Amino acid sequence: MKNDENKRDTIVSKAAEQGNPVAQFDLGVMYANGKGVVQNYVEAYKWLTLAALRGKQDAVYFQDLLKRKMSVQQVLKIEKLVKEFKREINPVVPICYPNPNFFSFEGRINRAKYFGTMFVIGAVASFMITIWPSVAAITAILATLAAFFPTVKRLHDINRPGGWLLLMLVPVLNLVLGLVLLFRIGTTGSNQYGSDPLSKNKEK
Repeated sequence: MKNDENKRDTIVSKAAEQGNPVAQFDLGVMYANGKGVVQNYVEAYKWLTLAALRGKQDAVYFQDLLKRKMSVQQVLKIEKLVKEFKREINPVVPICYPNPNFFSFEGRINRAKYFGTMFVIGAVASFMITIWPSVAAITAILATLAAFFPTVKRLHDINRPGGWLLLMLVPVLNLVLGLVLLFRIGTTGSNQYGSDPLSKNKEK
């Protein structure tokens, strides 16, 4: 029985190193719980991050749990290790598992990306309403829902919770918040919601 478990763990480890997001997630959970391997939060966070980058959304939940047990410095160190590790491995599914998709409240975006995203959403909505006036109401609703995701991420960038989005329902305050989102500089370095998106851009 133990030999079978060791064989399974070896298969999971090899698949994770080859870029399989399911295996990366499983390996991250194994390290987090100390099941089949020596418990190691650093390794756990690394593998969960790689799985999340390839679209394994379950990994984000476990990342959040680990973050509560780790310092910002530890998270930064791990994210650096992840970038180095990604250059060494041979990804099996680089196209099928892209970075976390648009429809996620996780992470941060900077002012420029936020402005660009909102501009595209507005432009597409305006085009749709112009071409098909009969679906104007539906288009407006969908555009508003789509705007929630980048807005929450932009709030995270200035180290504010997504719940602040409710201020958009309050007259005058919604204008103030809109200006803050467009012009306020995000937190320098990592905060509780993720690493600095500007730092990522500089590294690229």
